Amino acid sequence: MEKAKKTVLWLGIAAAFILLWRGQSRMKNALGELSLENGQLRAELAAARADLAKATTELDFYKTGDFSRQAAAAKTDPKPAPPPTSIVAEPETLRLLPPSVQSVDEGLVVRLSFESATAEPPDLVALVVRIPAGSGARIVKFDAADPAAFANAKGKTDASGTFAVIQGSPAASAVAFDLTVSGPVTATVRGSNGIKDFEIDIAPGQPAVRPIP
Repeated sequence: MEKAKKTVLWLGIAAAFILLWRGQSRMKNALGELSLENGQLRAELAAARADLAKATTELDFYKTGDFSRQAAAAKTDPKPAPPPTSIVAEPETLRLLPPSVQSVDEGLVVRLSFESATAEPPDLVALVVRIPAGSGARIVKFDAADPAAFANAKGKTDASGTFAVIQGSPAASAVAFDLTVSGPVTATVRGSNGIKDFEIDIAPGQPAVRPIP
């Protein structure tokens, strides 16, 4: 009888040990899952900060056309801007003329021409063009229609073909740029001070233009 009691006692201890071991194992698994989720959240937060820094840098370029500030801004953590006390509509000093599209070997070329509201040429003109990554088309190049009409002209097209920028100091009050894309696509165009942001449907014929609110 005494031996049976001891056997029952040892079985109880063994069962308790197994339950405790399983509980610790589940706790370790839960901690592992929490650690994994924490790592994923940290990665997502870092990606969100990078996206915000990029958006802040691009917005700075839209308004200043300053390439040198783009690299400096990318090295610092973005800080939230204070809310504006009032919103004032920016005057349109460079008006977009009706664009034209031509078919070329590379695809389609759209001529973006702007006419100044004043006789004096603007000090600086900068344009940023984007097309959707999943559109199937890409930006081939983005150039001044007449490079000789600009001073200090600088431009860049991203390797993905979804983003292009150009800036320069025009010698005349009218300026024009040629955007070459591989196929029909809708592009967003944002400019420096005096140019209203717009969307353009690039396709053979007369392209449709819509202002971006």
